[in-house]
Amino acid sequence: MNNQFDIDKPILGFACESGRTDWTMRSSFAATLIVGGTGSGKSTGSCRTIAKRMLRNNYGGLVLTVKETDVQDWRAYCLEEGRENDLVIIEPGGQYYFDTLDYISTCDTRANYANNIFKSLKEVIKANEQRAAARGDDVFWEQANDMFLKNIISLCLLAHGKVTLQLLFEIAQTAPRKNDMEGEPGENAFLIAFEAAKRNVRTLTEVWNKRQDQSWIDNASQKEYEFAVEMEVSEIRQLRMLRQFFYRSMFSLGEKTRAVIDFYFLGFVHSMLEEPIYSLFFKNRSNVKPEDCLDGKIILINLPVKIYDAAGQNSQQLFKYVWMKAMERRNIQENGRPVFLVEDEGQELLLPCQNKFMLTARSNRIASVFITQNLANIYDAIGGDKPEYKSQSLLGIYGTQIFHANSSVETNKYASELIGQAWMMEPSTGYQLGGKEAVSFSKNKKYTLQFMVRPEEIPQLKNGGPENDFKVEAYIHLQHTKFPSGFNHHKVTFLQNS
Repeated sequence: MNNQFDIDKPILGFACESGRTDWTMRSSFAATLIVGGTGSGKSTGSCRTIAKRMLRNNYGGLVLTVKETDVQDWRAYCLEEGRENDLVIIEPGGQYYFDTLDYISTCDTRANYANNIFKSLKEVIKANEQRAAARGDDVFWEQANDMFLKNIISLCLLAHGKVTLQLLFEIAQTAPRKNDMEGEPGENAFLIAFEAAKRNVRTLTEVWNKRQDQSWIDNASQKEYEFAVEMEVSEIRQLRMLRQFFYRSMFSLGEKTRAVIDFYFLGFVHSMLEEPIYSLFFKNRSNVKPEDCLDGKIILINLPVKIYDAAGQNSQQLFKYVWMKAMERRNIQENGRPVFLVEDEGQELLLPCQNKFMLTARSNRIASVFITQNLANIYDAIGGDKPEYKSQSLLGIYGTQIFHANSSVETNKYASELIGQAWMMEPSTGYQLGGKEAVSFSKNKKYTLQFMVRPEEIPQLKNGGPENDFKVEAYIHLQHTKFPSGFNHHKVTFLQNS
């Protein structure tokens, strides 16, 4: 399959008076940032054009949604490019489901099952924390949340042999607090799990005892016996660590601290247990999976954040994380199909690990298209102390950056500085009065370093519609690619009705 795709094939061209510059599949793998204010034409101009060209060239991909109209747009794109049969929409009342935790359990060995679930859930919870930006970059909070999440998952797996969202929620909700005492399980999900874990460990120990020489057991010291059995039955140590965490470490926390930890974990899990999220991603058997994109499917999650709020946000981020891991696992020598990740209003779905993912996206043939209104949106999503500096590492990854009309001074300044400066000639005229009222006249040429595109030019770009003959203008900057002008930037026009 790898030979079917020529990654140096042009899929889009930018023409000017002195020639043409091609934008290839390889160019798309270097990631694309599209920035434009409300009504600038970014969605109907550059985003629409790039999306249709990728569909035309048989990309598979994932589309995440923030606006209610996103699903209508993509239905139209797929229909226009003859890809309507490849569009898979996960949505309320639809026919497609993805059992997230079950899928994660099949991606690796059982030994890594708990760790894979931990990493997946942590990434989305951490994104929630960054959006809240209430605690800055305090390492303590991150470590405390990590420990709580890890131990809840470990207890669930040790007790029940599986991890479900409902079990995680119930165990976490009833985890003991400072003045609690170990007692009868009753209706307490945590105590039920802890008792089940103890029974399972006893059973494993008994099985190990039966395999040993009885005379050795009779003659071994207590210390020798405990060391030997713990070396073979690792669950003994795991149970002891769970007891220490829940009945010692957690008890040392103040009530407010414990409440904050509970808030982030239980808040996230509760949003996932709500309908329609629970049925779509945790209850029903999967009939779609991330790898379907490698067969040319376009998976669209129709849970717009503007409608489903945190539940739509969390579920899409979780699927996105699992999808990214699947795309990183694939062998492009066996399957070299290009795939895309399209996020309109991408700041709403940004993940902490996105930088690392994009650093290797080129070699994995992944075309990331990130659309936002301005840089301030990205700063706000990243959160923490001095987010503008952290954002630079993300912005620096995008090999293609497209700037539509914008009223954001900071964004326009960034675009102007990215495009850069050049030496430009400034003609000057001089006059000099002579002794007898004679006037001398002279012309001079002076070269000064000036911005090639000044920030104030960007708000003047055409934004489409009938008043502009459906033409949307933008400045495009390509890394490692020069236009016929000899520069890395060019003013381009996208047609909304093409």
